[in-house]
Amino acid sequence: MNVRGLMLERLPARAFILLETVGRLADQLGVSAYVVGGIVRDLLLGIGNLDLDLVIEGDGIAFARALADEISGHVKAHERFGTAVVIVPDGVKLDIATARTESYKHPAALPTVQPSSIKPDLSRRDFTINTLAISLNGRRFGELIDCYGGQRDLTDKTIRVLHNQSFVEDPTRVFRAIRFAQRFGFRLGKETLVLIKAAVKRDLFHRLSGQRLLNELILLFSEKEPRKAVARLGELGLLRFIHPSIKWSPRLGSLLKSVEDALDGYKIAAVNWTDRKVGVGGSAPRGTPAGRVPGGKFADRGPIAQSRAMGDESVSRPVLGSSGPPPTRMNAWVVYFMALMEVLPPRAVGETLKRLTMPEREAEKIRAGHAAANTVLRRLAKRPLPRPSETYQALTGLADETLLLLMAKAKPESVKRQVSAYLTIYRHVKPALTGADLKALGLEPGPIYKKIFDRLLDARLSGEVKTEAEERELVKRVAKI
Repeated sequence: MNVRGLMLERLPARAFILLETVGRLADQLGVSAYVVGGIVRDLLLGIGNLDLDLVIEGDGIAFARALADEISGHVKAHERFGTAVVIVPDGVKLDIATARTESYKHPAALPTVQPSSIKPDLSRRDFTINTLAISLNGRRFGELIDCYGGQRDLTDKTIRVLHNQSFVEDPTRVFRAIRFAQRFGFRLGKETLVLIKAAVKRDLFHRLSGQRLLNELILLFSEKEPRKAVARLGELGLLRFIHPSIKWSPRLGSLLKSVEDALDGYKIAAVNWTDRKVGVGGSAPRGTPAGRVPGGKFADRGPIAQSRAMGDESVSRPVLGSSGPPPTRMNAWVVYFMALMEVLPPRAVGETLKRLTMPEREAEKIRAGHAAANTVLRRLAKRPLPRPSETYQALTGLADETLLLLMAKAKPESVKRQVSAYLTIYRHVKPALTGADLKALGLEPGPIYKKIFDRLLDARLSGEVKTEAEERELVKRVAKI
């Protein structure tokens, strides 16, 4: 079967031309080149994917260097594994590997590799749907290589391992199996499911390094609707390998669903901001009255309600508005991880983060969010209709990930609305006047400055003042000048 026409139709022009260049160079150097893995799978499924993974029957690193010279790119080589990355001037990356076999000294160990040919190389892949390859050489360009029934399993929508030692060699494949099954709406093959249960029974996952387990969790939490994958982890007894106290429950499922909704709203706010930057609408004034969000409403009739499970009418979904600067950098997977940690006491959270070798930046967010969540929610719940400045003081300084966890955990709609208002309006509001302005008004620097700026912020947040002139009048009244 030749898929050249499909490649021409579904791949971006620059990717197709790049693969043609790879094929011509392979012919010149007398080696065989193949594009393999996820991009081939997704090409057949009609899914966009620009992860260009190449396998060379020959010296992959030498080929990578020759290719870099050909296209004016540069190379990062990994001699131990016979792999390299070629970075094209426009930023596109090609992962290039020498065709190889792998052996494992013990379960969960990193592999020992030996040069080989394409068929044995494909046999070391995790699942049959990832064993597909396309030849890039000359007259064979576009020829589909299917040695292990990958096309059949794509048609049958089945995740199937290649051999019964697959999960023994690499237990992380269990997490990938569940992740792929959720992503594509596939089922786990009968034998594959039996092998997963056997791996769980043998406690193979305790042999994984914390870093490898964390990497799989980050990938899983980066998928669309990871809640369903987490539910499957719980069903198969895999959550206990994160921490023995973590179990699937309706409560955890509800919390993760609320996290999905909160993240949807956050993304909508970012899109709305981008639209304004390119001319769709205008930015909100600093003095936007409390309770109003230009470009959106705090109601459950907006885009969030339409972007997730339409049949679930029991969940009210406040929409994050679109005013203020674009949202700050935020890692969605951290919010899901926070939700997963909710059942644990602080000490257990710290132990889990240490075992997984969580990067300190994210670890600190998770620790702080875990410690603050319930305290802040109780504070917000005490005042259903607080002044905007009270909401501001309660939430200022919290990471976006923590704020989204609060949105997910909050039960009263009034609390959800407070957090939403802070995210989209309050935290971006600032007085127009500066310390220099106060000094020009005849005020000497001192404690009165804080009093004045707190009052100005409160007035801006509530809509009491809207202009710099109104701020000056307020300062005169507060300072009695």
